[in-house]
Amino acid sequence: MHKDNQIKYESGKNAKTLIEEMLNDLKDDFNLNIEIEKNYSIGYKNKVKQFKMDFLIRFLDFGNVHWLVKSTNTIRDRIYGTEFFAQNIKIIDSDVENIFVVVPDSISDAEMRNKNN
Repeated sequence: MHKDNQIKYESGKNAKTLIEEMLNDLKDDFNLNIEIEKNYSIGYKNKVKQFKMDFLIRFLDFGNVHWLVKSTNTIRDRIYGTEFFAQNIKIIDSDVENIFVVVPDSISDAEMRNKNN
């Protein structure tokens, strides 16, 4: 694996771990009645589950509302795929209210401009 790709892989892996820890801390520290599921995936009926997000958060006290979280450190290349997944997920799963894309503070200025755009 190319060194830049290895760094991006490790950064992405670490970001997902930090998000998971943060979600579990929120659940425990604030005694929230939520369920957290890693590696959410869904697909159209009788199709492969091709639409994926990193985390599903179910708010059990609020009508089983779902929030999804996707982490990435490559905005330009991946945000379009994530947006496509999000659009299809919201069609299939009516419980999904919000989908968040999380990027690290350490992304380049160019990537930050892509995120903001």
